[in-house]
Amino acid sequence: MSRSSSSRALISPRRCRHLLYALGLPELITPSLEDYRALALRLARNPGDIHALKEKIAKNRRAQPLFDTPRFTKNIERAYQGMWEVYLADERPRPIQVSDTPISEKL
Repeated sequence: MSRSSSSRALISPRRCRHLLYALGLPELITPSLEDYRALALRLARNPGDIHALKEKIAKNRRAQPLFDTPRFTKNIERAYQGMWEVYLADERPRPIQVSDTPISEKL
């Protein structure tokens, strides 16, 4: 396996884990392939569990930051503004801290 395909293979589970946290579904994160298979089989054998997950996702769409597009937009605009200010001050690039307050809480 080439190095680049090996790196991609390692990135994908990490991204999935972060997405599941962002969805508010940490119970779907498994530490191993065996645990993943066991979870998949349990869900396949229990349609009620699938239904409960779908309901949770529908509920979380209204509450989780992953689906808060105005919040994401405002935060990325703040990051760009911070980077621009660093550039204008002729400073070296550095990490930019962005507050993560939902827009609805600021209005």
